[in-house]
Amino acid sequence: MGYETQYVHYQALTTNAEVLLNKLTSKTSNNIYRFTPDKSLTHWLVAEEDQQSGSVHFRLYLAESDTWITPLSHIESSQTDASWSARRVPIQYQASDGMPLFGYLTLPNGYVASEVPLVVFPHGGPWNRSHGSYNRISQFMANRGYAVFEPNFRGSTGMGQTYMTSAQRDFGNGRVQQDIIDGVDYLLENGVGRADRLAIVGHSFGGFSAINALAFTPDKFSVAFAAAAPNNMSDTIRHYKSAIPAVFLPMRLPRFSALMVDITNRQDVTHLYEKSPDKHWQKIDKPLYMWAGAQDDRVAIEDVREFALRLQADGKAISLVSDAREGHSPKSTLAKDGYLYLLERALFTHLHGRMEKQVTPSLTRYFDKFMTIDTNSVKN
Repeated sequence: MGYETQYVHYQALTTNAEVLLNKLTSKTSNNIYRFTPDKSLTHWLVAEEDQQSGSVHFRLYLAESDTWITPLSHIESSQTDASWSARRVPIQYQASDGMPLFGYLTLPNGYVASEVPLVVFPHGGPWNRSHGSYNRISQFMANRGYAVFEPNFRGSTGMGQTYMTSAQRDFGNGRVQQDIIDGVDYLLENGVGRADRLAIVGHSFGGFSAINALAFTPDKFSVAFAAAAPNNMSDTIRHYKSAIPAVFLPMRLPRFSALMVDITNRQDVTHLYEKSPDKHWQKIDKPLYMWAGAQDDRVAIEDVREFALRLQADGKAISLVSDAREGHSPKSTLAKDGYLYLLERALFTHLHGRMEKQVTPSLTRYFDKFMTIDTNSVKN
């Protein structure tokens, strides 16, 4: 039986399984690994990830002959020297209502923890989780001189049914968002980060949390980066319902109704809207940087643009990149570069970390083509 807490664990349920498990784990040295058997349980693929470099090494265990082979060694990338990589550690903290929560902290090398800017990086989903494995965006931000906090707020998966359902549909300006803020306060109180240099960064539901933070805790954060970000979860579920294949609806809509909002119930929808940044957008007074894909089947590009235009019309500091070719996440190399440059520029401008200032001609053309709103002067 395999399961995951901060890291990966396996538990043998029989005596024979224990013997086998001991053989499999004898070759693992990291905290992140996976065992995958064939149907006969005689061939076991062991995939082991180096937490610091993200490199994955594969071995095949042949149980009948008790031998190990490395069939993919000729095409595996060589293990990268991970000395440059920032340290990533699990942390546990207590929410303001007493519930124990956990997440991960990535600390930049060569800096004093209490002196670096702190970036909060909530995961998407929200029924997902941050893992102990390598995270390239966290490492990217740490490389630029920021401490990165990834909270597994209640509603996150992997910690059991009670942990996931304890959000009790309290999204927007509610319990879930407070879990994120409680984690920030815990780190500040324990000598990580600077209270005057805080940012929040997120994609999908994480982007929703980032906009929430500007709307409901406007004095706390200096800047937010929100990608593929809803501003009203009810509208997003309606769009998702119309965009996904009908075969998935009987499974996914009841999940939304049970865990977040019933979009067929007007009172339910109104309740969530009252706690959403869509209702409280005028409270936003800090810079917001947004990235969105026009082909997104989860978050409607029309909703993202309308929200950004509303902020622009009111004189807010808002930048929006609307990539006509991309979906929920950037896929092309150029789109990924544009995404990371926008993130890097937002953090550099307002938290004053490091930045690679040289921009390639292709990246310049990317922003000329897809930068829809730019009151933050990203292109200058």
